[in-house]
Amino acid sequence: MKIFSSEQIRNVVITGHGSVRDLNTKRARIHGISPDGTISVVDAEVPLAEVQRYASDLRSLTQGRGTYKLTFDHFGEVPANLQTCNQ
Repeated sequence: MKIFSSEQIRNVVITGHGSVRDLNTKRARIHGISPDGTISVVDAEVPLAEVQRYASDLRSLTQGRGTYKLTFDHFGEVPANLQTCNQ
């Protein structure tokens, strides 16, 4: 019998510059990028485990000017290469 681990997936909306490259390092799935004046608004899904400290990451990326909002979206399967095996 195979047991799968699940993790919380959050929807994140980020306003500011430079966040797309950072999201790509956090296993995010980017749904869209919209210009809003001189800044960008990014809509994505990202595992909660990857954004536990995102406030300080975003502050560093945007010199304190970026904002974000996280909301619960669904549970997803943890990739096999990240699962720990307790046998």
